[in-house]
Amino acid sequence: MLTPGCSSSNDLSDICGWLRDPQGCYRTLFDDVRTRCGAVYDDASAADEEFSPPRGRFVTRNTLDTCVLTHPDTGEVTGQVRFDTAPALTEFPLQGLQVTRLDARNEPCSSMTITSAFNFSLKFYPCTEDPSDDPPVCKDAFSGETSLSGVGKDPNAVVGGEFSVTTEEGRDIYLTTCPDGQQYRFNRFESVKCDGYDQLLPHAEIDSDAGGTAPPWIEDIKPYEGWIRLRLTYPPYEGELQGAEPTVIQYVNCTIPFQDPCFDGMKNYYETDLDCGGPFVGESPNNQPGAPPVARACPRCDTGMICETDDDCDTSEGVQCLDDPTSGFKRCKKPEPATDPDPDPDPDP
Repeated sequence: MLTPGCSSSNDLSDICGWLRDPQGCYRTLFDDVRTRCGAVYDDASAADEEFSPPRGRFVTRNTLDTCVLTHPDTGEVTGQVRFDTAPALTEFPLQGLQVTRLDARNEPCSSMTITSAFNFSLKFYPCTEDPSDDPPVCKDAFSGETSLSGVGKDPNAVVGGEFSVTTEEGRDIYLTTCPDGQQYRFNRFESVKCDGYDQLLPHAEIDSDAGGTAPPWIEDIKPYEGWIRLRLTYPPYEGELQGAEPTVIQYVNCTIPFQDPCFDGMKNYYETDLDCGGPFVGESPNNQPGAPPVARACPRCDTGMICETDDDCDTSEGVQCLDDPTSGFKRCKKPEPATDPDPDPDPDP
């Protein structure tokens, strides 16, 4: 007979009994940490995902290793999400993530490794409140309604711990490891027989989009920004479990800056050469009548780069846009020194 919490290398535990257990380790872990390191993701959050907490932003598009979290009203830094391996833009949509969450004191709050919905591990670091701490560790710099990462069941202490879920390759076998080291081996598809408990099955979700290139005449760049969002599903930490809706906690909501074509390593749009030249802000290209004016201008071209007018060149050192006989293009360069067509002959000795 299968019993919850009892398994061997050959037997499977009763997944329904595990999900029903009000003292199950995943539920008690959530009761301990609650919204620490993250925020509840509900219908309101889903309706306004861009601004759902904890909200942050990558400094640059080219290096997605650190997401800086900020308070939605004050802009004050509230922590960081550090990606152990920076995702490459070519990898989107992302299948896995490995992140460490730092609080406002730059101390670890949690770390998570996600390889798929049913393959993940998470670790919550313990913290104890000291009234002299500023900002306090567990409250992560903000408390009450303005808390971004929140606190645990006890606002003065979080025990923390590690929890993991592993799905055996090519099988439906689901192995959970609790903070106390206990392991339970299930067939996760048996959860459909659990009569209202199956939706409480622990799982992770990664929502990601690399964003795109905003043409230079587009002023509203928001639709071109990308994002990385990470959520975990928990059973409610109080109340009846049967028929209960799971609680979703969002731990990562990081915006990826849009791609500015002036810095994409290509010659495109109004550029006269690689990532340079073209009209200034509010102007249209000279050779394209009726073209929309640009909202963002590219840097001026360096010496030797192709141009159309002097305005395309960095003229700070007397550079002009001049014909280049060797290539047939106009290029940014300094004028040749003037020569005397009829120099005076040497004077007689």
